[in-house]
Amino acid sequence: MMPIQKIQQLMETSDMDAIVCRLPENVLFLSHYWPVSGFCFVICPKEGEPVLLAVDLEQEYMIKNRIKDVRYFSWGTLAAGNPYDRVAELLREVTNDYQLSGKKIGFEGSFETIAPPLNSGEPGIPAAQTQKMLKTCFGVTELFDATDMLYEARVIKTDEVQQQLKIAHEIAEFGLQVFVDSLAKGKTEAEVSAVIEAEISRSGHGYKGVQHVRAWAQLMTGERTSRACSPFPATTHKTIQSGDLAVLELAVVADGYWADLTRTRAVNSATDAQLKAYQAILDAHKNVKGMLKAGISESQVDAAARQIIVDSGFGNQFVHITGHGLGFKYHEPTPLLHPNSHRKLKQGMVTSIEPGIYVPGEWGMRVEENVVIQQGEPIYLSTFATELL
Repeated sequence: MMPIQKIQQLMETSDMDAIVCRLPENVLFLSHYWPVSGFCFVICPKEGEPVLLAVDLEQEYMIKNRIKDVRYFSWGTLAAGNPYDRVAELLREVTNDYQLSGKKIGFEGSFETIAPPLNSGEPGIPAAQTQKMLKTCFGVTELFDATDMLYEARVIKTDEVQQQLKIAHEIAEFGLQVFVDSLAKGKTEAEVSAVIEAEISRSGHGYKGVQHVRAWAQLMTGERTSRACSPFPATTHKTIQSGDLAVLELAVVADGYWADLTRTRAVNSATDAQLKAYQAILDAHKNVKGMLKAGISESQVDAAARQIIVDSGFGNQFVHITGHGLGFKYHEPTPLLHPNSHRKLKQGMVTSIEPGIYVPGEWGMRVEENVVIQQGEPIYLSTFATELL
């Protein structure tokens, strides 16, 4: 089922008359367009075609947009004035066109994390000013939180979205190769991180029709890897030493679709304990792959990975979940491969698989893959090598 049809079906069951989305990840989901500025709006009525309100200077980038009714406004020039004034005019037009005045209107009320637009340095959110504008233009005193509905609609990725995710992962592999080739004694984490991000930008732009790419190569080495279980590890100026482990957490977004991969490499050598732990991580991946399919519970997947780590003697050092959803965002809430999460996996879900081991104050390691759930064997979005040495 296509995104518009899915969200309209959910609106029907919840008696919602329209949903207004401003967050780039939801604009992307509904229109296939990843906003450059992030200041775009999609109005999706329960019946009929959606409307996209977009910045006029972005027209040249809207090659992938699927929404036919696009209404432009100016922003960023003196002549444009206050962009909210023009957006409000367009919203009132849509209200009249679809007879939405006084109706039940949904919005993105509970997104605690957001995926950025291309302008990732300053993402915007639908806060008080936007909410006031929506209430005024739709003639309502209350907006209804459609966050759960949007996440539910997004959780099953269409074949087309899966293909875009595969391309994002292919671009990420350009960076993984540079990681393997560049990691060496005497360089700093920042130096290696920089060449990874540069290569992804150089090779990713234009790759298989991709317009825009960004990457975050988050590299930790040596003793710092013991804290690589952090949700967002940070690169520093630390100099890489022989015998260090290096954990690369690599986030890549290509036209709004995300890859989230981790690789661990040893610089010149690894200890027996590290080799044993790394083999346990690879065995955990193998154990998960053998049973990962639609119908199995999230907790069963976590248990399949966790038991291997426990049996290896490193159970207390596997301190995070086995995986999370991704696709329109770096981290999506569903699936959640957690010991206490018992929902069933469904065909078309996308999840990370990322068992890790972290010895406090000494070292840490992780291998992260992203997979598409199928009725049978899962589809791995990356097949990049996982050797430690």
